[in-house]
Amino acid sequence: MKAIKVGFFGFGPRGGSYVDQFLMNDAEIVAICEAREDWLERARKKFGDGVAYFTDPEDLLRYEMDAVFLANNFHEHASWAIRFAASLPNVMVVLSGMSSVEQIEDN
Repeated sequence: MKAIKVGFFGFGPRGGSYVDQFLMNDAEIVAICEAREDWLERARKKFGDGVAYFTDPEDLLRYEMDAVFLANNFHEHASWAIRFAASLPNVMVVLSGMSSVEQIEDN
């Protein structure tokens, strides 16, 4: 089976905590976007040169991958999920404490 190529939008404590789950399921982490340089450096130490690193989500949006995992600021989840869904078949979002479309739209 071909590994799914995943990009991460947000690699802070929340986003970074999910990466091992993807790796255990044979995903290939191909790109990471993180605005905070210290968190991006943590990702660089973990993955080295085999991953593309961005601070601007517009660059991640244009990157070639099969899926994106959104662990960015919660109030931006919906707008970025819609934008990524326009070009990717798989968009996964961390939605802390939300269980309905109405809750997502309200946040």
